[in-house]
Amino acid sequence: MKKNFLVFWMLIVPVICLSQNKKIDSIKVIITNYEKKHADKAGSISDSVRANLYIKLSSAYDYEMPDVGIQQAQKALNISREINYQKGIADAYFQISRIAGRKGNPELAKQNIQKALVLYIKLKTNPKIAHCYNNLAIFYAQGGNYPDATQYFFKALKYYEKFADNSVIAGTYGNMGTLYTVQGKTEEALRCHLKALKLIEHLHKDDIHFSGVYLNIGSIYLEKKEIQQAITMLNKANQVAIVNKNVYMKAMIGQNLGKCYEHLKEYQRSLDHYLEANLLFDEIQNTEGSGTTNLDIGFCYHKMGDNRRALQFIKEGLKGLEGNNLDSQKKGFQYLSDVYASMKEYKLAFENYLMYKKLNDSLFDSEKEKKITQLQMQYEFDKIQDETKQLQREKILQMNEETDKQRNIKYVVMIVLFCVALLTIGIFFNLKKNQKQKGI
Repeated sequence: MKKNFLVFWMLIVPVICLSQNKKIDSIKVIITNYEKKHADKAGSISDSVRANLYIKLSSAYDYEMPDVGIQQAQKALNISREINYQKGIADAYFQISRIAGRKGNPELAKQNIQKALVLYIKLKTNPKIAHCYNNLAIFYAQGGNYPDATQYFFKALKYYEKFADNSVIAGTYGNMGTLYTVQGKTEEALRCHLKALKLIEHLHKDDIHFSGVYLNIGSIYLEKKEIQQAITMLNKANQVAIVNKNVYMKAMIGQNLGKCYEHLKEYQRSLDHYLEANLLFDEIQNTEGSGTTNLDIGFCYHKMGDNRRALQFIKEGLKGLEGNNLDSQKKGFQYLSDVYASMKEYKLAFENYLMYKKLNDSLFDSEKEKKITQLQMQYEFDKIQDETKQLQREKILQMNEETDKQRNIKYVVMIVLFCVALLTIGIFFNLKKNQKQKGI
Protein backbone atom coordinates (compact mmCIF):
# COMPACT_ATOMS: atom_id res chain seq x y z
CA MET A 1 0.00 0.00 0.00
CA LYS A 2 1.51 3.34 -1.03
CA LYS A 3 1.21 5.91 1.72
CA ASN A 4 0.05 9.42 1.02
CA PHE A 5 1.45 12.54 2.60
CA LEU A 6 -0.25 14.05 5.60
CA VAL A 7 0.34 16.92 7.94
CA PHE A 8 1.55 16.44 11.49
CA TRP A 9 0.88 19.73 13.29
CA MET A 10 3.76 21.02 15.38
CA LEU A 11 1.55 23.49 17.23
CA ILE A 12 0.29 25.98 14.62
CA VAL A 13 1.58 26.18 11.05
CA PRO A 14 2.80 29.77 10.65
CA VAL A 15 1.75 31.97 7.77
CA ILE A 16 4.61 32.39 5.31
CA CYS A 17 4.23 35.53 3.28
CA LEU A 18 6.01 38.66 2.08
CA SER A 19 5.14 40.48 5.31
CA GLN A 20 7.42 37.98 7.10
CA ASN A 21 10.42 39.90 5.76
CA LYS A 22 9.07 43.09 7.30
CA LYS A 23 8.62 41.25 10.60
CA ILE A 24 12.24 40.02 10.47
CA ASP A 25 13.54 43.54 9.73
CA SER A 26 11.42 44.96 12.55
CA ILE A 27 12.75 42.46 15.11
CA LYS A 28 16.33 43.07 13.95
CA VAL A 29 15.91 46.82 14.49
CA ILE A 30 14.50 46.23 17.99
CA ILE A 31 17.43 43.93 18.88
CA THR A 32 20.02 46.42 17.55
CA ASN A 33 18.46 49.31 19.46
CA TYR A 34 18.16 47.23 22.64
CA GLU A 35 21.79 46.08 22.47
CA LYS A 36 23.01 49.66 21.98
CA LYS A 37 20.87 51.03 24.80
CA HIS A 38 21.69 48.26 27.29
CA ALA A 39 25.30 47.47 26.36
CA ASP A 40 26.37 48.09 29.96
CA LYS A 41 23.88 45.48 31.22
CA ALA A 42 25.09 42.61 29.04
CA GLY A 43 25.25 39.41 31.06
CA SER A 44 22.69 40.59 33.63
CA ILE A 45 19.22 39.16 34.17
CA SER A 46 17.76 42.06 32.17
CA ASP A 47 19.28 40.31 29.12
CA SER A 48 16.28 37.95 29.26
CA VAL A 49 14.56 40.51 27.01
CA ARG A 50 17.32 40.06 24.43
CA ALA A 51 17.03 36.27 24.65
CA ASN A 52 13.27 36.47 24.04
CA LEU A 53 13.83 38.73 21.02
CA TYR A 54 16.21 36.21 19.45
CA ILE A 55 13.57 33.49 19.97
CA LYS A 56 11.07 35.70 18.10
CA LEU A 57 13.61 36.28 15.33
CA SER A 58 14.23 32.53 15.09
CA SER A 59 10.48 31.94 14.77
CA ALA A 60 10.26 34.54 11.99
CA TYR A 61 12.97 32.70 10.00
CA ASP A 62 11.38 29.35 10.95
CA TYR A 63 10.01 28.09 7.61
CA GLU A 64 11.73 30.13 4.90
CA MET A 65 15.31 30.07 6.25
CA PRO A 66 15.45 27.30 8.85
CA ASP A 67 19.26 27.26 9.15
CA VAL A 68 19.24 30.94 10.07
CA GLY A 69 16.35 30.21 12.42
CA ILE A 70 18.47 27.64 14.29
CA GLN A 71 21.36 30.13 14.50
CA GLN A 72 19.11 32.73 16.12
CA ALA A 73 17.71 30.17 18.58
CA GLN A 74 21.29 29.18 19.45
CA LYS A 75 22.05 32.84 20.24
CA ALA A 76 19.04 32.91 22.55
CA LEU A 77 20.28 29.69 24.19
CA ASN A 78 23.79 31.14 24.79
CA ILE A 79 22.41 34.35 26.31
CA SER A 80 19.96 32.44 28.51
CA ARG A 81 22.68 30.10 29.78
CA GLU A 82 24.95 33.03 30.61
CA ILE A 83 22.30 34.61 32.88
CA ASN A 84 20.75 31.28 34.01
CA TYR A 85 17.41 32.24 32.45
CA GLN A 86 15.64 28.85 32.63
CA LYS A 87 12.58 29.79 30.57
CA GLY A 88 14.83 31.19 27.83
CA ILE A 89 16.91 27.99 27.79
CA ALA A 90 13.75 25.88 27.50
CA ASP A 91 12.27 28.09 24.75
CA ALA A 92 15.52 27.94 22.77
CA TYR A 93 15.66 24.13 22.97
CA PHE A 94 12.01 23.99 21.92
CA GLN A 95 12.56 26.28 18.92
CA ILE A 96 15.66 24.38 17.75
CA SER A 97 13.66 21.16 17.99
CA ARG A 98 10.77 22.48 15.89
CA ILE A 99 13.05 23.64 13.08
CA ALA A 100 15.23 20.51 13.16
CA GLY A 101 12.12 18.34 12.93
CA ARG A 102 10.92 20.09 9.80
CA LYS A 103 14.39 20.02 8.25
CA GLY A 104 14.39 16.24 8.57
CA ASN A 105 16.83 15.88 11.48
CA PRO A 106 14.75 13.82 13.95
CA GLU A 107 17.60 13.02 16.35
CA LEU A 108 18.51 16.69 16.88
CA ALA A 109 14.81 17.48 17.18
CA LYS A 110 14.19 14.75 19.77
CA GLN A 111 17.27 15.64 21.84
CA ASN A 112 16.25 19.28 22.12
CA ILE A 113 12.55 18.67 22.78
CA GLN A 114 13.44 16.28 25.63
CA LYS A 115 15.71 18.94 27.19
CA ALA A 116 12.94 21.52 26.84
CA LEU A 117 10.37 19.15 28.39
CA VAL A 118 12.52 18.59 31.52
CA LEU A 119 12.77 22.37 32.07
CA TYR A 120 9.09 23.07 31.35
CA ILE A 121 8.06 20.37 33.87
CA LYS A 122 10.39 21.97 36.43
CA LEU A 123 8.90 25.42 35.66
CA LYS A 124 5.34 23.97 35.63
CA THR A 125 4.67 25.57 32.25
CA ASN A 126 1.65 23.42 31.36
CA PRO A 127 0.96 24.67 27.79
CA LYS A 128 4.57 24.09 26.74
CA ILE A 129 4.61 20.67 28.43
CA ALA A 130 1.65 19.70 26.22
CA HIS A 131 3.38 21.12 23.13
CA CYS A 132 6.48 19.02 23.93
CA TYR A 133 4.39 15.86 24.25
CA ASN A 134 2.70 16.67 20.91
CA ASN A 135 5.99 17.21 19.10
CA LEU A 136 7.67 14.19 20.69
CA ALA A 137 4.77 12.10 19.41
CA ILE A 138 5.39 13.43 15.90
CA PHE A 139 9.09 12.56 16.02
CA TYR A 140 8.32 9.02 17.24
CA ALA A 141 5.67 8.63 14.51
CA GLN A 142 8.10 9.74 11.81
CA GLY A 143 10.61 7.20 13.13
CA GLY A 144 8.02 4.43 12.93
CA ASN A 145 7.61 4.07 16.72
CA TYR A 146 3.82 4.16 16.69
CA PRO A 147 3.17 2.95 20.28
CA ASP A 148 5.30 5.75 21.79
CA ALA A 149 3.78 8.24 19.34
CA THR A 150 0.28 7.17 20.45
CA GLN A 151 1.26 7.45 24.12
CA TYR A 152 2.58 11.00 23.74
CA PHE A 153 -0.38 12.18 21.66
CA PHE A 154 -2.73 10.96 24.42
CA LYS A 155 -0.57 12.74 27.03
CA ALA A 156 -0.74 15.96 25.03
CA LEU A 157 -4.50 15.61 24.56
CA LYS A 158 -5.09 15.17 28.31
CA TYR A 159 -3.22 18.45 28.98
CA TYR A 160 -4.87 20.33 26.12
CA GLU A 161 -8.40 19.31 27.12
CA LYS A 162 -7.85 20.98 30.50
CA PHE A 163 -6.69 24.42 29.36
CA ALA A 164 -6.25 24.81 25.59
CA ASP A 165 -8.64 26.36 23.10
CA ASN A 166 -10.43 24.28 20.48
CA SER A 167 -8.00 25.02 17.64
CA VAL A 168 -5.09 23.55 19.63
CA ILE A 169 -7.12 20.47 20.61
CA ALA A 170 -8.10 20.13 16.95
CA GLY A 171 -4.41 20.02 16.02
CA THR A 172 -3.82 17.05 18.32
CA TYR A 173 -6.86 15.19 16.98
CA GLY A 174 -5.50 15.90 13.50
CA ASN A 175 -2.14 14.42 14.49
CA MET A 176 -3.80 11.32 15.92
CA GLY A 177 -5.77 10.99 12.68
CA THR A 178 -2.55 11.19 10.70
CA LEU A 179 -1.01 8.49 12.88
CA TYR A 180 -4.01 6.22 12.29
CA THR A 181 -3.76 6.84 8.53
CA VAL A 182 -0.08 5.86 8.46
CA GLN A 183 -1.11 2.56 10.08
CA GLY A 184 -3.90 2.02 7.53
CA LYS A 185 -6.71 2.66 10.05
CA THR A 186 -8.64 4.98 7.75
CA GLU A 187 -11.99 4.95 9.54
CA GLU A 188 -10.46 5.92 12.91
CA ALA A 189 -8.38 8.53 11.08
CA LEU A 190 -11.41 10.04 9.38
CA ARG A 191 -13.26 10.28 12.70
CA CYS A 192 -10.31 12.19 14.22
CA HIS A 193 -10.07 14.63 11.29
CA LEU A 194 -13.81 15.26 11.22
CA LYS A 195 -13.65 15.97 14.96
CA ALA A 196 -10.79 18.39 14.29
CA LEU A 197 -12.88 20.09 11.59
CA LYS A 198 -15.78 20.47 14.04
CA LEU A 199 -13.47 22.02 16.65
CA ILE A 200 -12.23 24.75 14.28
CA GLU A 201 -15.55 25.64 12.64
CA HIS A 202 -15.61 28.91 14.63
CA LEU A 203 -12.48 30.17 12.82
CA HIS A 204 -12.48 32.28 9.63
CA LYS A 205 -12.84 30.14 6.49
CA ASP A 206 -9.35 31.19 5.31
CA ASP A 207 -7.62 30.27 8.58
CA ILE A 208 -4.58 28.09 7.84
CA HIS A 209 -5.89 25.33 10.15
CA PHE A 210 -8.54 24.51 7.53
CA SER A 211 -5.85 23.86 4.94
CA GLY A 212 -4.26 21.16 7.11
CA VAL A 213 -7.56 19.49 8.00
CA TYR A 214 -8.80 19.50 4.39
CA LEU A 215 -5.44 18.07 3.29
CA ASN A 216 -5.62 15.24 5.79
CA ILE A 217 -9.25 14.40 4.94
CA GLY A 218 -8.33 14.47 1.26
CA SER A 219 -5.46 12.09 1.94
CA ILE A 220 -7.83 9.63 3.62
CA TYR A 221 -10.16 9.71 0.61
CA LEU A 222 -7.07 9.06 -1.51
CA GLU A 223 -6.15 6.11 0.72
CA LYS A 224 -9.68 4.75 0.21
CA LYS A 225 -9.26 5.34 -3.56
CA GLU A 226 -12.17 7.81 -3.63
CA ILE A 227 -10.09 9.98 -5.94
CA GLN A 228 -12.57 12.67 -7.00
CA GLN A 229 -13.52 13.37 -3.38
CA ALA A 230 -9.82 13.51 -2.55
CA ILE A 231 -9.15 16.05 -5.33
CA THR A 232 -12.08 18.19 -4.17
CA MET A 233 -10.76 18.33 -0.57
CA LEU A 234 -7.17 18.94 -1.72
CA ASN A 235 -8.25 21.83 -3.94
CA LYS A 236 -10.10 23.35 -0.96
CA ALA A 237 -6.92 22.97 1.09
CA ASN A 238 -4.88 24.59 -1.68
CA GLN A 239 -7.17 27.64 -1.88
CA VAL A 240 -6.58 28.35 1.82
CA ALA A 241 -2.83 27.75 1.49
CA ILE A 242 -2.62 30.18 -1.45
CA VAL A 243 -4.51 32.89 0.49
CA ASN A 244 -2.04 32.44 3.36
CA LYS A 245 0.97 32.19 0.99
CA ASN A 246 2.03 29.10 2.96
CA VAL A 247 4.78 27.35 1.00
CA TYR A 248 4.91 24.24 3.17
CA MET A 249 1.19 23.53 2.83
CA LYS A 250 1.25 24.16 -0.93
CA ALA A 251 4.08 21.63 -1.25
CA MET A 252 2.23 18.98 0.79
CA ILE A 253 -0.99 19.51 -1.17
CA GLY A 254 0.84 19.37 -4.50
CA GLN A 255 2.44 16.05 -3.50
CA ASN A 256 -0.97 14.57 -2.68
CA LEU A 257 -2.51 15.88 -5.91
CA GLY A 258 0.35 14.17 -7.73
CA LYS A 259 -0.64 10.93 -5.98
CA CYS A 260 -4.29 11.41 -7.06
CA TYR A 261 -3.40 11.75 -10.74
CA GLU A 262 -0.99 8.82 -10.42
CA HIS A 263 -3.98 6.69 -9.33
CA LEU A 264 -5.90 7.99 -12.36
CA LYS A 265 -2.89 6.97 -14.53
CA GLU A 266 -2.48 10.59 -15.70
CA TYR A 267 1.27 10.34 -15.21
CA GLN A 268 2.36 13.57 -16.88
CA ARG A 269 -0.08 15.58 -14.78
CA SER A 270 1.06 13.65 -11.71
CA LEU A 271 4.73 14.36 -12.54
CA ASP A 272 4.02 18.11 -12.90
CA HIS A 273 2.57 18.24 -9.37
CA TYR A 274 5.48 16.25 -7.92
CA LEU A 275 8.09 18.47 -9.60
CA GLU A 276 6.36 21.63 -8.35
CA ALA A 277 6.13 20.22 -4.80
CA ASN A 278 9.81 19.23 -4.93
CA LEU A 279 10.82 22.80 -5.82
CA LEU A 280 8.71 24.19 -2.97
CA PHE A 281 10.28 21.80 -0.46
CA ASP A 282 13.75 22.79 -1.70
CA GLU A 283 12.78 26.45 -1.30
CA ILE A 284 12.08 26.00 2.41
CA GLN A 285 15.00 23.56 2.92
CA ASN A 286 12.71 20.70 3.90
CA THR A 287 14.93 17.67 3.26
CA GLU A 288 12.27 15.13 4.15
CA GLY A 289 9.78 16.66 1.70
CA SER A 290 12.45 16.84 -1.00
CA GLY A 291 13.34 13.20 -0.36
CA THR A 292 9.78 11.89 -0.55
CA THR A 293 8.96 13.87 -3.71
CA ASN A 294 12.13 12.56 -5.35
CA LEU A 295 10.80 9.04 -4.70
CA ASP A 296 7.47 9.97 -6.31
CA ILE A 297 9.10 11.64 -9.31
CA GLY A 298 11.19 8.50 -9.82
CA PHE A 299 8.19 6.18 -9.63
CA CYS A 300 6.32 8.41 -12.08
CA TYR A 301 9.18 8.16 -14.56
CA HIS A 302 9.09 4.37 -14.10
CA LYS A 303 5.37 4.34 -14.97
CA MET A 304 6.16 6.48 -18.03
CA GLY A 305 8.81 3.95 -19.16
CA ASP A 306 11.94 5.97 -18.30
CA ASN A 307 13.71 3.64 -15.85
CA ARG A 308 17.06 5.45 -16.06
CA ARG A 309 15.54 8.64 -14.65
CA ALA A 310 13.42 6.58 -12.27
CA LEU A 311 16.50 5.03 -10.63
CA GLN A 312 18.23 8.41 -10.48
CA PHE A 313 15.41 10.11 -8.55
CA ILE A 314 14.53 7.16 -6.29
CA LYS A 315 18.16 6.72 -5.20
CA GLU A 316 18.44 10.48 -4.63
CA GLY A 317 15.27 10.35 -2.55
CA LEU A 318 16.52 7.48 -0.38
CA LYS A 319 19.83 9.29 0.15
CA GLY A 320 17.96 12.35 1.42
CA LEU A 321 15.84 10.21 3.75
CA GLU A 322 18.73 8.38 5.46
CA GLY A 323 18.06 8.21 9.20
CA ASN A 324 14.60 9.74 8.76
CA ASN A 325 11.00 8.67 8.07
CA LEU A 326 11.17 4.88 7.90
CA ASP A 327 7.78 4.67 6.22
CA SER A 328 9.03 6.68 3.22
CA GLN A 329 12.29 4.72 3.09
CA LYS A 330 10.23 1.52 2.97
CA LYS A 331 8.32 2.91 0.01
CA GLY A 332 11.59 3.86 -1.74
CA PHE A 333 12.95 0.30 -1.53
CA GLN A 334 9.63 -1.04 -2.83
CA TYR A 335 9.89 1.34 -5.80
CA LEU A 336 13.48 0.23 -6.49
CA SER A 337 12.39 -3.41 -6.40
CA ASP A 338 9.61 -2.69 -8.93
CA VAL A 339 11.95 -0.78 -11.26
CA TYR A 340 14.70 -3.43 -11.19
CA ALA A 341 12.12 -6.19 -11.75
CA SER A 342 10.83 -4.40 -14.86
CA MET A 343 14.46 -4.19 -16.08
CA LYS A 344 14.84 -7.97 -15.45
CA GLU A 345 17.52 -7.21 -12.81
CA TYR A 346 16.00 -9.82 -10.51
CA LYS A 347 18.88 -10.05 -8.03
CA LEU A 348 18.71 -6.30 -7.33
CA ALA A 349 14.92 -6.46 -7.31
CA PHE A 350 15.04 -9.20 -4.65
CA GLU A 351 17.64 -7.39 -2.52
CA ASN A 352 15.57 -4.21 -2.46
CA TYR A 353 12.41 -6.18 -1.72
CA LEU A 354 14.18 -7.67 1.32
CA MET A 355 15.04 -4.13 2.51
CA TYR A 356 11.40 -3.14 2.04
CA LYS A 357 10.23 -6.23 3.96
CA LYS A 358 12.68 -5.59 6.79
CA LEU A 359 11.47 -2.02 7.28
CA ASN A 360 7.83 -3.03 6.93
CA ASP A 361 8.21 -5.73 9.61
CA SER A 362 9.91 -3.26 11.96
CA LEU A 363 7.03 -0.79 11.56
CA PHE A 364 4.18 -3.26 12.07
CA ASP A 365 4.03 -6.25 14.37
CA SER A 366 1.41 -7.74 16.64
CA GLU A 367 3.05 -6.51 19.86
CA LYS A 368 2.99 -2.90 18.64
CA GLU A 369 -0.66 -3.27 17.69
CA LYS A 370 -1.48 -4.63 21.15
CA LYS A 371 0.38 -1.79 22.87
CA ILE A 372 -1.40 0.86 20.78
CA THR A 373 -4.78 -0.71 21.58
CA GLN A 374 -3.91 -0.81 25.29
CA LEU A 375 -2.89 2.85 25.26
CA GLN A 376 -6.11 3.85 23.53
CA MET A 377 -8.20 1.85 26.02
CA GLN A 378 -6.23 3.31 28.95
CA TYR A 379 -6.85 6.84 27.68
CA GLU A 380 -10.58 6.18 27.36
CA PHE A 381 -10.62 4.57 30.84
CA ASP A 382 -8.73 7.52 32.38
CA LYS A 383 -11.08 9.93 30.68
CA ILE A 384 -14.14 8.11 32.07
CA GLN A 385 -12.51 8.05 35.52
CA ASP A 386 -11.80 11.80 35.33
CA GLU A 387 -15.40 12.46 34.31
CA THR A 388 -16.68 10.20 37.13
CA LYS A 389 -14.49 11.96 39.67
CA GLN A 390 -15.71 15.31 38.40
CA LEU A 391 -19.33 14.16 38.75
CA GLN A 392 -18.60 12.92 42.27
CA ARG A 393 -16.98 16.25 43.16
CA GLU A 394 -19.97 18.10 41.76
CA LYS A 395 -22.37 15.81 43.69
CA ILE A 396 -20.45 16.30 46.96
CA LEU A 397 -20.35 20.04 46.33
CA GLN A 398 -24.09 20.02 45.65
CA MET A 399 -24.73 18.01 48.84
CA ASN A 400 -22.56 20.41 50.85
CA GLU A 401 -24.43 23.36 49.39
CA GLU A 402 -27.74 21.66 50.28
CA THR A 403 -26.50 20.95 53.83
CA ASP A 404 -25.35 24.56 54.18
CA LYS A 405 -28.70 25.75 52.88
CA GLN A 406 -30.63 23.56 55.36
CA ARG A 407 -28.33 24.69 58.17
CA ASN A 408 -28.90 28.33 57.26
CA ILE A 409 -32.68 27.79 57.19
CA LYS A 410 -32.46 26.15 60.61
CA TYR A 411 -30.50 29.11 61.97
CA VAL A 412 -33.00 31.58 60.50
CA VAL A 413 -35.93 29.64 62.05
CA MET A 414 -34.16 29.54 65.41
CA ILE A 415 -33.44 33.29 65.28
CA VAL A 416 -37.06 34.02 64.33
CA LEU A 417 -38.34 31.79 67.16
CA PHE A 418 -35.92 33.45 69.57
CA CYS A 419 -37.15 36.89 68.50
CA VAL A 420 -40.79 35.79 68.86
CA ALA A 421 -39.99 34.43 72.32
CA LEU A 422 -38.34 37.70 73.32
CA LEU A 423 -41.30 39.63 71.95
CA THR A 424 -43.75 37.37 73.84
CA ILE A 425 -41.83 37.79 77.10
CA GLY A 426 -41.71 41.55 76.55
CA ILE A 427 -45.45 41.71 75.97
CA PHE A 428 -46.08 39.51 79.03
CA PHE A 429 -44.01 41.67 81.36
CA ASN A 430 -45.54 44.83 79.89
CA LEU A 431 -49.04 43.49 80.62
CA LYS A 432 -48.03 42.60 84.17
CA LYS A 433 -46.62 46.06 84.69
CA ASN A 434 -49.83 47.70 83.43
CA GLN A 435 -51.98 45.47 85.70
CA LYS A 436 -49.82 46.34 88.69
CA GLN A 437 -50.12 50.06 87.98
CA LYS A 438 -53.96 49.78 87.71
CA GLY A 439 -54.05 47.89 91.03
CA ILE A 440 -52.24 50.76 92.73
